[in-house]
Amino acid sequence: IRKPSDPLDTCGLQTGKGTFLVSAENIVSPDEKTGFADTLLIHMDVTSNGDYTGMLYEKFGPIPVELPVSGTFLVSPNCSVSWDLNLVINGEPAKVGIRGVIFNQGKDIYGLSMEKDLYYSFLQGVRVSP
Repeated sequence: IRKPSDPLDTCGLQTGKGTFLVSAENIVSPDEKTGFADTLLIHMDVTSNGDYTGMLYEKFGPIPVELPVSGTFLVSPNCSVSWDLNLVINGEPAKVGIRGVIFNQGKDIYGLSMEKDLYYSFLQGVRVSP
């Protein structure tokens, strides 16, 4: 997805390579009557093959959290993104599947979680370095 004045480019793994900052606001629902506000920032370095490592900084209700993250950040030719966020919570591995779209030749990203108990009200990010 590009502006008409931008050169024609095809999205792919090269579009997702670089350092990204991503923020999200979530509502986490452990049961039908309970919900928690959750805000997070992810700093991640994506390689040319789509693998990444980084850190997640989170405020889960009143609790601050800092966790290493890793996984895959794959960009398709149509500029859609398939992102697996792997982390360890209290010694247990967890994986969050995120789907979205990358804009502006890889400089901006928007996405949503695909997990049933984790709802992103808004996930956005920017590439801060190539």
